[in-house]
Amino acid sequence: MTKIALPNGQYADQIIAAQTGVGGTYKLPDGTYAQTVVPVDANGNVIVDSGSGGSSSPATSTAYGTVKTNTTSSTPVVYLSSEVDTLNASNVNLAGTQTVSGAKTFSNVVNITNSTASSSTTTGSLVTAGGMGVGGAITAGSTVQATAYLTPNTGLGNPTYNTRSPGTKFVFYPNVNATNVDYGIGVSGGTFWLSVPSTSQGFYFFGGTTSTANISGTGVITGTQFRLSALNTAPTSATDTGTAGEIRIDANYIYFCTNANTWKRTALSTW
Repeated sequence: MTKIALPNGQYADQIIAAQTGVGGTYKLPDGTYAQTVVPVDANGNVIVDSGSGGSSSPATSTAYGTVKTNTTSSTPVVYLSSEVDTLNASNVNLAGTQTVSGAKTFSNVVNITNSTASSSTTTGSLVTAGGMGVGGAITAGSTVQATAYLTPNTGLGNPTYNTRSPGTKFVFYPNVNATNVDYGIGVSGGTFWLSVPSTSQGFYFFGGTTSTANISGTGVITGTQFRLSALNTAPTSATDTGTAGEIRIDANYIYFCTNANTWKRTALSTW
């Protein structure tokens, strides 16, 4: 196979050229010039300068180390992370610590062989300083540390039909349409709310696998017991301040507010 002579006296089967044009430093076999070149062998493996100087044969083929195109300087001329913007030939394998500067396009699979575990946003085998946009599904082989389905909403508001409310902060199961809302959590003015799609669903509380209490979508509370943490303060009179539906219990009576500021009571007795 014909070898391509490099400026350092070595030879390569192929050259990946960056910034080709008439103003480059390195002349390529097709007559054009490149500002930087990355020598590779017939299998696409990067040829790394082993320090052999003007050897008449290719240096050791390996994907590790620093690629040079000029052995007269101790400073490498080419870095793969900054000069090769698009890798299309095969899968990309990254081993050890790699720093990629600028925008890079990888048309094939990117394999990261480092297995460092992540315990924060700055640790792990893949760390990003900014956000990450993913166009497809994400599959995790272990625990995904995330806070449910976090929405980008920054506003306030109760659940709404058709379009997700700006007050929705977490979505456990998306279900917004013309007659339903999400299974979600949100914030309105002075209110922290939980939602189910409609009044046909409800909220259940479990002890193990046993449902111990529930709240229907219409607000009916069902449980095995009702217990006050302490007895209430009794109304001072039948016209004391109160809201319709309010209930108070003291040692002698159960009080019911039947209308605004209107109380009735029933006596308690022993047996």
